[in-house]
Amino acid sequence: LAAIVLKDGKIVYERYNQEKEITADTVLDGMSIAKSGAASVIGHLLCEKKIKSLADTAGMYSDFLKTTPYANITIKNILLMSSGVSKPGDDGEGRFIATALGFGKLAGKGSVKSALNLLEEAYTSQGERWNYHPSDPLALSILAQEITNKPLGQLFYEKIYLDFRKEGRLHWLSDNEGVTVPISSSAMRARDWVRFGQYIMQQMSANTCLGKFFKYGSENAVSTEYSDPNAKKYGFMSWVQDINGSPTLTFRGHAGQLIAMDPTRNIVVYIAFFDKNYNFGNIFSDMDDFLNK
Repeated sequence: LAAIVLKDGKIVYERYNQEKEITADTVLDGMSIAKSGAASVIGHLLCEKKIKSLADTAGMYSDFLKTTPYANITIKNILLMSSGVSKPGDDGEGRFIATALGFGKLAGKGSVKSALNLLEEAYTSQGERWNYHPSDPLALSILAQEITNKPLGQLFYEKIYLDFRKEGRLHWLSDNEGVTVPISSSAMRARDWVRFGQYIMQQMSANTCLGKFFKYGSENAVSTEYSDPNAKKYGFMSWVQDINGSPTLTFRGHAGQLIAMDPTRNIVVYIAFFDKNYNFGNIFSDMDDFLNK
């Protein structure tokens, strides 16, 4: 749908799918890149000292999460998707997402809290296994909102987006109770998506507080147990991939949404892609070769 390459902060390549009437003005869904956006908000709250430590439990900051299996789960393990709360794989995931977003029979009744209440007890102990499931990012959304009395999407706009925006349009999906649903449906124009990647890469290169947060996530990345060599490690709601011989972050979303960062040469690549025949890894596996050309 769209592709942009930034080199030293300047656009050196930019293409849009004219057949599908995609232009620079089109607002594009980042799918699961929304999870990485959610992590950036948690990092900011840590930098503002509204979260004292990532070793603190979610129940220390959220009255609602205190009543769920997340009560004694550390914020760090939630960020790493290693909470242990959800069942392995996609068991029950369809019902969970439908409850959060209000799909099907639940149309008009979407509720993040109701979705989290479906999880009656943790499946395993925290830190024992990684499981890619929407429950952890939803727990982060509740956490951020109860700490600040603002939805996570609004916090992203105020604390992150305003620092890098160029195009000026941002959409986040919320449930019927005004809680941001950061499992998908965060949408921006293509130039802002690539600038988001550049912003995070710059924070890490400059060793700012937010940069240190994402570096810490990268250094403590957990094994995904995937066979794909480009998807073996997961940091704070983001993938850790070797690019140009160095571990770096990639933000990824279903069907091929991608922000890849190469701090060694100050390059950021954004790709918006959607194909019903999408196979996990079919873009990511080529990214190292692409960035080396």
